[in-house]
Amino acid sequence: MRKSVFKKTFTFRLIACWIIFSFIVSAVTPANAQIFANGLNLPAPGTMITITPAFMPVMMKGMQVHPDNPLLFDFIIDTGKSGLKVNSPAFKTESQKLIKYFLLPSPSKKKTYGSIYRLMKKIV
Repeated sequence: MRKSVFKKTFTFRLIACWIIFSFIVSAVTPANAQIFANGLNLPAPGTMITITPAFMPVMMKGMQVHPDNPLLFDFIIDTGKSGLKVNSPAFKTESQKLIKYFLLPSPSKKKTYGSIYRLMKKIV
């Protein structure tokens, strides 16, 4: 049998020594989770943990389209259990985020609307 030349190199021996050293050190020293567990305010093992209360964020519940002007929308937005007041600036920014997300066209919608527009342009 022929011996591997790689096993005689300095790099191989250095890596092998490092791996052996890592295993020995990890077996002797405690894991980091055991060291830092006291500072996390965790309950004792075996105690029952209660369920957190449900949270309902600001949500868009509906939309009203005006028949006389189909591009005019009224959005129905629920404050949920967020604690925001209806006239507050925070509620206004949150509702604007929802409306922008709803009106944001995806790339597939852009292609569809573009092809419909071109088709209608050819017909007219």
